[in-house]
Amino acid sequence: MPTTADRPLAGLLPHRPPMLLLDRLLGRGQGEVTCTARVEAGCPLVEERGLPSWALPEQIAQAGALLRGLEEGGDTTRPGFLAALSEVRLTGPAHLPVGAELEVSARRRGPVRDGMAMLDGEVRWEGRIVCAARLVVKE
Repeated sequence: MPTTADRPLAGLLPHRPPMLLLDRLLGRGQGEVTCTARVEAGCPLVEERGLPSWALPEQIAQAGALLRGLEEGGDTTRPGFLAALSEVRLTGPAHLPVGAELEVSARRRGPVRDGMAMLDGEVRWEGRIVCAARLVVKE
């Protein structure tokens, strides 16, 4: 990623705590962003054993929302929704522990058509991919 922003995301997404699952924008390149996320005990998705891996595609979707807004000149607060998931690969533990530091990336696949955008994304924990997915988001 050629550009590093290293800035907090509060106010850059329509999500608000406790459902804002990303912490900081690390970098932005042509059609892609990378963010950090820390698994917090107060998140409503966190269970007794930690964050279930099935929740990780939502982090990718939030990174995609940030990417869309940044590409459109900074209007990142306009709501959208996750329309479809495919090719989801969960390769880490069933639950990520509270305190886990994650790296979340989203890459745009082609142009937006009829208000729909396709993204590929990954979530990494301790340097390895724990989730990869293709998403379709409705803008």
